[in-house]
Amino acid sequence: MNSSIGLKQMQLNIENEKRRRLDILNGTFDRLKEDAGRFVAQSGNAYMPLVEFSSKHSPTRSNAPQGFLYGKEEIKDLNGSGHFVFPLIYEFLKENATAIEENGNSAHLLFNFALRAIMSYPFGDSNVYMLDSNVSGDFNRLSSISTDLNDTDTEKNFFHYITSDNEKSELLSKLEKIMDRNVRNYVSRYPNMYEYNKQNETMFESYHFVFIKDIGNTLPGNGQMEKLARLVRMGNATKAGIYIFYTYNKNQMEKVANSYYTDNFKSLQLLLDQSHIIEKIDRIDSDSELSIEPMADISIANKVVDFVNEAKPVRVVMSFKKDIEAMLQEGNLWKNQKPEKKNHLFIPVGYENAVTKKVVDISFSGASPHIYVGGKTGSGKSILLHNFILNGALKYSPEQLRFYLVDMKGGVSFVGYKKLPHIAALSASSSRHYAESLLELFCKEIDNRTSIFRRFSATSLDSYNEMAKERGEKTLPYCFAIIDEFQELFGRNDSISRDAQRSIEYIHRLGRAAGVFLALCTQQPPSNVSRSQVGLKLSLICRPNDSIALIGNDGASRLKGIGRAIINTTDTGEERYNQEFQTAYVDEKNDLPRYVERINEIWLSQNNGVDPLDHMIYDDNELEVAISTNEKMQTRKSEEQTHLPSMYVGMPGFYRKEHVKFYFHRDSQSNVVVVGGDRPSALRLSGIVALQFLASYPRTGSKVFIADLQRQTEPTYGKLEFLGGDTNVKHCYSYGVKDMTKEVYDILEQRRQNRMQSVNEPELLYIIEDLKPDGNFTAGGGGGGFGFGAPTEKSCLAMLNELVSDGPDLGIHVMVYCYNYKNMSDLLNNFSDSMLGKIEVKIGLKGGNSSKLFSYGNNQEIVDRYGEGFIRMPEDMGLKYCDGDDYGDPFRIYDTLGDDRLRDSQWEKLFNNLPNRSY
Repeated sequence: MNSSIGLKQMQLNIENEKRRRLDILNGTFDRLKEDAGRFVAQSGNAYMPLVEFSSKHSPTRSNAPQGFLYGKEEIKDLNGSGHFVFPLIYEFLKENATAIEENGNSAHLLFNFALRAIMSYPFGDSNVYMLDSNVSGDFNRLSSISTDLNDTDTEKNFFHYITSDNEKSELLSKLEKIMDRNVRNYVSRYPNMYEYNKQNETMFESYHFVFIKDIGNTLPGNGQMEKLARLVRMGNATKAGIYIFYTYNKNQMEKVANSYYTDNFKSLQLLLDQSHIIEKIDRIDSDSELSIEPMADISIANKVVDFVNEAKPVRVVMSFKKDIEAMLQEGNLWKNQKPEKKNHLFIPVGYENAVTKKVVDISFSGASPHIYVGGKTGSGKSILLHNFILNGALKYSPEQLRFYLVDMKGGVSFVGYKKLPHIAALSASSSRHYAESLLELFCKEIDNRTSIFRRFSATSLDSYNEMAKERGEKTLPYCFAIIDEFQELFGRNDSISRDAQRSIEYIHRLGRAAGVFLALCTQQPPSNVSRSQVGLKLSLICRPNDSIALIGNDGASRLKGIGRAIINTTDTGEERYNQEFQTAYVDEKNDLPRYVERINEIWLSQNNGVDPLDHMIYDDNELEVAISTNEKMQTRKSEEQTHLPSMYVGMPGFYRKEHVKFYFHRDSQSNVVVVGGDRPSALRLSGIVALQFLASYPRTGSKVFIADLQRQTEPTYGKLEFLGGDTNVKHCYSYGVKDMTKEVYDILEQRRQNRMQSVNEPELLYIIEDLKPDGNFTAGGGGGGFGFGAPTEKSCLAMLNELVSDGPDLGIHVMVYCYNYKNMSDLLNNFSDSMLGKIEVKIGLKGGNSSKLFSYGNNQEIVDRYGEGFIRMPEDMGLKYCDGDDYGDPFRIYDTLGDDRLRDSQWEKLFNNLPNRSY
């Protein structure tokens, strides 16, 4: 072979080899460049240089990164005439855990990776835990954004700097629970949490990043290293969305291999065996150069802090809106209802995942149907209750399911359901009497239904209803009471608290077969109500102790995001039986009113425009006056009277349809006394009674006398003077009380002398405001008063006693207001007991020891709030609430403003002059 030909062939072969190697290199680079480009486009914060971090960048769920940038690679061609640069990306998703050697050049990667974990996800989609034995180490730069592991109040509780041994153990226990839950709930259907989140963005589960600096010293004992090793075993941590990064000191391990740390370092060695170890960065080619990203400086850390402080958590919005609007548009609710399992109600409340609805099975056969609902303020508890009410109403007709709604905080959560045909009772009242009376009503309903079922050999509501349908008789509905903030029932150790506890226990035990069940809702569960008889325990995010009291374990304290909830249906409340879901969102302001209105329209259309059901609506925020205007009262009196006219004073404070009222009659004791420190309400009561009294006897010449004995400095002084414009009303102040009392007393004397004719005489009402030891009222007779004076002239006190004793028989009635009970007892002295015995209507207000008016032996308040009252009267005048300590009727005194029916009337002046006192 010619040598020149051989050299040429060799040169050609060399050129071909160079070209082949360059093609391979170029191909390799193109592939890496393509991958790098894809990664960078996917999540900018994960792959951009740290120096380019900006708080303006907003990551998205669809761009969740699979790895983090840690440096760059520069590849030169064989001649050195050109080069290519592309980012180096560490794909942590492929590893069980990541170990970084402390002594290597890559040791600072841990802090850089922690920064990227914070910045690469939408706020709230990642939880970052930073552990260090050195409290002043690199992680301390981020301490200002750190929150406590158990902090449920701070919105930004997604970053935790952990240095104490207790917190480390607590974190590892928490991660074990998260791993167990996620592997069971998600990894059974998806390869890992990353793949689940890619396909279920609307039900995104947060990732958990754990960064541990100098793991040998940070986790020195207490089995912490062993727990961590168990977490990463078989890749379970990564599958569950828990990504662990740590640095270790190789030289330290060798030094202590035979010391008392042996067990701990055996666990560390086991952990290392399951981790990807970064000792050096492998180069792609001998002609390439590696550049590790420099350590993040303080300015970069500050950018991350600013980002966290300015960012807002991601709001998960899952709703049934499309389904609901389709059902309402179709308009055939309840007609084509598919057969369901007997003795069960199924109500959807949210989503288990992006496609599967969470339906609560309320069982009346085996497990208890009663419900416990908890969650701190702002957790979404009200929205969860909306789902029970709205979706229950959409699925079951008003003849199948009826709601009794009570908001013990007097809020507006339930006000939007006024027109819902399923509502049997609705109260936005904070009255403890009302809630307790509703529980009592349920107890009576259980007894009544049990008696009915027994006669027909029925074992449940469904079996009875089947028999009723066969006989063509009316069926009975399920009765569902929802009491929000029910812990207010137990704010005192009194008869209401004791009766409520007994009623709840009774309903829990016997309500199942009767189809009567409760949902008790609270932020802080009271200790005296057991959950042992509660079959469905639900909680949104709350404190650990509250979570244990609500569902039996602390799982609800680890929930993230508004509307996230847990349901547990076991007796013991074991955490492994927790079922987590996302509550479906309901727009209370815009959508809910439309839904309720449409449901009502459909119900009326199915009943020929007539609602055959009763509804008891009681809303403190929108009281209506039963007596409305003078003209209405006069029209009523123009009709033939078969009974005495009633004096309406307010809305009932317990479950009763009729407003609270009494009446004056020509019989002994027909007088009224009011005691309490709530002056505006006391004078408003006097005005309410006075206006009705005049309107009740429009053509008989009835008169009202009003003596205002208040001090001129009182804000309520003279507020009833406007009534003096009526020719049938006389008004005076303390200096004129002698003459007014004498005038009324003289009328009494005249009627005494001619009792037969007095039958036809008009009714008179003498109102005394603020009766007390007043100088003008108690001075001697010769000096113008009636305490001490000429023996031929009676004192005011003596005349008042006779008016109270003898006046009612002759059509003269007295209404007295005392600011406190002591004023009355000091003034009346020897007359006190006898005079009170001649007054049959007694009203107590807040303050002033009004409880003594009802023969209570202590100073306990009988009325909780301003604007409320407690009335005791003869039983035939109205329903009594209960026997025992609180015999009488609690009520809400009328306080209506802005009612067009009252415009330019004396009623409007009364309510404008004496509005309810704020509290």
